[in-house]
Amino acid sequence: MKKQLVVVLFAILYLTSCDSQEYGIEEVDAVNDDIQSMIDPNLTLQLISIDEDYYYVVFHSSLEVEAEVEIQEDTLLIQLTELSDEADLTNQHIFKLTTGQEHDTLEVFINDESTYIDEFIIM
Repeated sequence: MKKQLVVVLFAILYLTSCDSQEYGIEEVDAVNDDIQSMIDPNLTLQLISIDEDYYYVVFHSSLEVEAEVEIQEDTLLIQLTELSDEADLTNQHIFKLTTGQEHDTLEVFINDESTYIDEFIIM
């Protein structure tokens, strides 16, 4: 009976860990020096791949920026929205993007318009 309970518990843990692939995006205040050295202030949008599960999205804008992410089928959509007409003191916005699972396509929108990534760096 004890063995069966242990097997059931391991099965539950395994199944819940397989289903816990989460995705999200959040702005970070700072990154380590290795990442910072790769950021080009002359580019509007950069994507820096850290590993299979997360990236840094670097967006240069003088405005306050909000980021959202959603999944549509095999596409990960990133929406960057400039919120106001008032200039922000910092023009470098760095977001940590967690994908949690593989996607065939990554699409970025700035103010609801599809855009391209100026530079994609794989570490």
